[in-house]
Amino acid sequence: MRSNGNTQYLEAAVLGLLTENPQHGYELQRRIVSAFGTLFHPSWGSIYPALSRLERQGYIETSEEPKLRSLLASTGSLGGDLATFKSSHRKEQPPKRQRKSYRITDRGAQLLHDLLSGMDVTDDRAFWVALAFSDRLSPNRRLSIANRRIYALEERMKELKENELLSGSTMRSLALQGIYLRLTEELSWLEGICKDLSESEEGDSSVRR
Repeated sequence: MRSNGNTQYLEAAVLGLLTENPQHGYELQRRIVSAFGTLFHPSWGSIYPALSRLERQGYIETSEEPKLRSLLASTGSLGGDLATFKSSHRKEQPPKRQRKSYRITDRGAQLLHDLLSGMDVTDDRAFWVALAFSDRLSPNRRLSIANRRIYALEERMKELKENELLSGSTMRSLALQGIYLRLTEELSWLEGICKDLSESEEGDSSVRR
C-alpha cells in the first residue's frame, strides 16, 4: 500500500467524496468534518498536502474556475459612470485568484478500492471511513470489513477484562467498564449488519442461479 496508516483514511475520505462529484478543497474539509465530527476532524494543514499528493501521483485532477470581477456600481449618470470606469482602470488590476476544483481519476477510483479493502479496522477513524464508503465495494468486501472489525473488538474486549482484573483503582476499573460497554454496543450492532449483508448476498446469489 502506497500510503502510511496515518494518511490512508484521509485519502480514502477525500477520494470517496470525489466519487460523488468534483469539489473544492474547502468543501471537502467541511464535508468530512460534517460527516465524522470530533472522530475525524482534518485541518486545512492536512487536507491540502493530501490533495497535492493525490494530484501529483495522478489519482485526482484539477480544473480552475476564475472568479468573476464585481460589477462597478452605477452612479446614475452616463458621465459619472464613464468617469468611474476610467478611474478604476488607471490602477493596475491584480488578477483574481482561481479556485481549484478536484475530481477523481480512474487510477484514483482503483486506489480508493484498494484503500477501503485493506484499511486497518483496529483504528477507529480508519474503520468508520472504510464503512462509510464501503458502498464502493462488493458485498463480500463490505462483509469482510465488518467481520474484521468484530474480531478486533472482541480482542480489545478481552484485553479490557484482563486489565480490569489487574486494576487496583476503583475509578480506573469503572473507566474500563464504560469502554467495555461501548464496545459491546458496537459489537452487537456490527453483528446485525453482518447478518443483513450475509442475507443480502445469499439473496443475490439465488437470483443469479
